[in-house]
Amino acid sequence: MTIKKHVISGILALLLILFLVIKGHAQNWTGPVMIGSATDAPKTMLEVRKGIEEYEGAKGTLFTAPLFIGHSNDIGAGSPAEYLLLVPALITSTTGNNCAGMNGTLTFYRGNGGALNSATDYHVNIQSAYSNTYANLIPLSETSPVLTLYTVKYLGNDWLAVKMRDINGSGAAINFSGYWWNAIADGQLPRLVQESGVSNSTIFKSYQSVASNIMYASPAGSISIGTADAAAGYKLAVDGAALFTKAVVKARQSWPDYVFDSTYQLPHLDSVAAYIQQNKHLPEVPSAAEVQQHGVDLAANQAVLLKKMEELTLYMIDMKKQNDQLMQKNRELEQKMQQLQSEIKNK
Repeated sequence: MTIKKHVISGILALLLILFLVIKGHAQNWTGPVMIGSATDAPKTMLEVRKGIEEYEGAKGTLFTAPLFIGHSNDIGAGSPAEYLLLVPALITSTTGNNCAGMNGTLTFYRGNGGALNSATDYHVNIQSAYSNTYANLIPLSETSPVLTLYTVKYLGNDWLAVKMRDINGSGAAINFSGYWWNAIADGQLPRLVQESGVSNSTIFKSYQSVASNIMYASPAGSISIGTADAAAGYKLAVDGAALFTKAVVKARQSWPDYVFDSTYQLPHLDSVAAYIQQNKHLPEVPSAAEVQQHGVDLAANQAVLLKKMEELTLYMIDMKKQNDQLMQKNRELEQKMQQLQSEIKNK
């Protein structure tokens, strides 16, 4: 079986590390040792060019030791806001090796003595080639906020980027560990640039996966669970059953206390009966077809049901009044009958 060049490079790099460790017992080093495989200018303690897969022209690198990208500005202290450029995006070519991407862990830590404490990290998987760009940026801890990806124009190239103020407003040290490649933009590494230095900033695609295709978050703030298709105008879409221990729906329309106002015109029961006969449901209550097509607005539906209950209460109160009047008339009739019977009996 033919052994690829990148496997040989990796083996040689590991042998070199072992050699240096052994030699270290007999030799002193005055500074950090930078080891590179297939590169004359490594940027970390161990840098293996071309990574796991041979990808000619992609200038790929496996950062086994974290790549330090830089310290972000302290926005809270008034420093300029920044973008973190990740990899080039929106590639239009469908031939050749015009590709870029990264797959690994992106970390943000407390950057300096004046910064607030923070620890956020993400699994990042970006593939950009052949007129397509796919991106996952998945939070790995509860302290890591869900981020919106942007496309920005920087020095003539489109980049996928995140806003640093969405992550940490008081400065952060940024590292990346994993596989990275870039056959565009002269192989430039991820970098921090000021927001004023980019143009054409737009939110990247309609929906971006934030949990391995289980949950989706749209840049407009909509969340979809179990589906990538959230209907327009809704903030949460769930395809499947949901369990709540408590749910509070804040109604924005007026609550139907007005039914008990003296000026309220209670519909006549004859008109209600005619409506039911024609439509097969109560007035103002959505039909089965409407519910099937649009679902149920919980707040509006509760308001309508309460209104119907209050109207029903008024009908019952009115019926009780009428019943009381009939009972009173019945008692009066009984008294008159008893009186008449008594008069007849005494004649």
